[in-house]
Amino acid sequence: MTSPVATIRDTVGFATDTTGPKLKIVSRATPRFSINEPGDVTVVFDGTRTVTVRRLVPGKFSVPPGGAFSAFTAIARDFAGNDGRRLSSP
Repeated sequence: MTSPVATIRDTVGFATDTTGPKLKIVSRATPRFSINEPGDVTVVFDGTRTVTVRRLVPGKFSVPPGGAFSAFTAIARDFAGNDGRRLSSP
C-alpha cells in the first residue's frame, strides 16, 4: 500500500519600509507640526530640553515646549526605525 504524496505551494506577501516619515513645520511659534505616517517625534528646545511625542495617526499636532525657547530641532522616526529629515528653527 502506498501513501499519497502531495505538493502544496503558498505565496506570502512581504513588504519592507525603508523610507523615513516626512515631518513639516506648520507653526514655529507654537510649535506645531505635520507628519505623514505614525511615528515618534523628538523635539529638542534650545539644545537642552527634549520632548518626544508618539503619533499613532498622521496629521497635524502640537508639541508642548515646557517653557520659553528661542530655537528647536525636530526629527521623526517611524515604527520600523526609519528616521526622517531633521528640521531646525532658528
